[in-house]
Amino acid sequence: MLTIIGSCTKLDETKYLYDTVNSDGFYQTDAELSSAVGAAYSNLAAIGSNNHYDMAAFARWAGIDIVHLPNKGGGAAITNDLVTGDAHVALVNAASSTGVIKAGQVRALAIMSDRRLAEYPDAPTLLELGYANAKGLWSALYAPAATPRDVIETVRAAAAQALRSEPVEAAFSKQMIRALPSASLEDAQAFDRAEMAYWKKVTDEVKVELPD
Repeated sequence: MLTIIGSCTKLDETKYLYDTVNSDGFYQTDAELSSAVGAAYSNLAAIGSNNHYDMAAFARWAGIDIVHLPNKGGGAAITNDLVTGDAHVALVNAASSTGVIKAGQVRALAIMSDRRLAEYPDAPTLLELGYANAKGLWSALYAPAATPRDVIETVRAAAAQALRSEPVEAAFSKQMIRALPSASLEDAQAFDRAEMAYWKKVTDEVKVELPD
């Protein structure tokens, strides 16, 4: 068993991208994707990964079909499949996809975040579009459940101080990562409970089948 020490960071993601070079029949806006007839092809890193569940949850809530295409090549390979048109939509890291977006090779249809990004001012958040699935990726520190509270508090305070430091903030900014240190251990525990409840609901509603 583990206990949370404190939340650390949040990584915003460009939720839906599509090929603009071979764009016949593809989606100009999130609304067009949400009202799609037939299946869109979604690229993802691995079956059962967080972006697989996020995309599957979006498809369920939007009432559309998305065919998932597992990709073993990671973020760069997924982005390349969008550029070539082999995949229609994907969830990718906002920072790593900046180049192809600015080059007009793919388009950001929505941002998986609780606020718009300055780098993509015209891309709405999923919350704005009426979807609750706007979590984005986050990181946190955990410790064995039996760890004494004073030790946890010491580590939490040190981590929070580091996350607020200028070098860390500067490095994170380049990667579109926001430092979000927990205000207290109780705050971290409340965050952890809420995330556990959220992901239980997602995994109960969205069934991801492993291939044979």
